Amino acid sequence: MGVYFFLMLLLMILSLVFLVIIILFKEFYLLYALYMVISYFVIRYLYNTKVNEYQGIPIYMYLFMPGLGSILLILILSSLYYIKRSSFLIEDYETYIRFKNQLAREKTFNYEESITIMSGLDLMNHLSAEAKKEMIIEKMGSQLGNNIRVLKTANSDENSEVQHYASVMLNEIENNINNKIYQLKEKYKRNSSLKILDELIKHYKEYIASDLLETDVLSVYNNEYIRLLNERLEMAGLEKSHYIELMDAYIRNMDYIQSREVYKEGIKRFPETVELYLLKLKVDLTLNQHEAVRTDIKYLKEIDKNTVKSEHLRSQLEFWCQEPIERKI
Repeated sequence: MGVYFFLMLLLMILSLVFLVIIILFKEFYLLYALYMVISYFVIRYLYNTKVNEYQGIPIYMYLFMPGLGSILLILILSSLYYIKRSSFLIEDYETYIRFKNQLAREKTFNYEESITIMSGLDLMNHLSAEAKKEMIIEKMGSQLGNNIRVLKTANSDENSEVQHYASVMLNEIENNINNKIYQLKEKYKRNSSLKILDELIKHYKEYIASDLLETDVLSVYNNEYIRLLNERLEMAGLEKSHYIELMDAYIRNMDYIQSREVYKEGIKRFPETVELYLLKLKVDLTLNQHEAVRTDIKYLKEIDKNTVKSEHLRSQLEFWCQEPIERKI
């Protein structure tokens, strides 16, 4: 389809060239009229049979508005073509997200833990109410962190008592985490050491990464997490992992301006940080900044994959650095 599309544009451009020649030399009127009629039918044929993705364009302007019609059609078709090409970046991004999520699941898949969770979820669908309550009390107490999904399933159970037991257990988990964070905060007030601050940052990171926080509460904890990371920056600077976490936290808040500032500072200190390049690519794709995306991919292609130790990151690099698949427009 791309060849026919550009053939249409070429015929229109030639009509403009022909028109300029006539204006300059005052000759070839009959030849120009013959060219316009023939090329019009060719363009209409290509438009109706070959280039069928751009419907509703007034092709007749080409014949009935010589010169001006060609200019308008060239502008319309070129704009549609550019928009169509740009949209492929979004399709690539969606493919990348699916690829990244699936790969992450495969890399972090814990068979023993998953079997335990699946068994728990399956039991939740078949056990009696009393058995479910007993399972929550006896089996969840030892491995609370690994059974949040089971507890959430139980929290939606049709039996109100099962819901109550699961709700109590989930509240206990959250209370334990919040108590730990509170203790660390109080400890940090008394002794503002880097070690305590790093431990506090670690607990915030784990809590945010869990399935426990809902959207509004997650936003509150994420803001505090950002504040702690910035405090760490003022106290002793940031390590590479901190720049990645801080940029990701700003993206989670949809604060893309600050995320770019973190990227600039982080990449200046750690120029070969693949995670920062990938996060910037995520921001540019989210904002539909297609030229910036192309630049990001160019940088990623310049990174030596052999220096990247993480297989997960290497897979992401390979995804973005592969030669683009030829598409028909």
